[in-house]
Amino acid sequence: MASLEKRYDGRYRIVFCWQGERRYHSLGKMPEREARSCLDRLEESLRFVDRGLLEVRRTLTSAGFSFPAES
Repeated sequence: MASLEKRYDGRYRIVFCWQGERRYHSLGKMPEREARSCLDRLEESLRFVDRGLLEVRRTLTSAGFSFPAES
């Protein structure tokens, strides 16, 4: 799963593992409530990927999710 790090001056970043690598995504300066909301959305998207409901495009970064095409 992912975790939220509070950085200096009210800045936040999300740390998570994807495909065996630790990844970081800076959220910038925002209220903690908003940062936690971003973390929740990322965790939900990662659960969808694990279930096969969402796929990650190969040409995008790990945050570039897309819905799979219907057959």
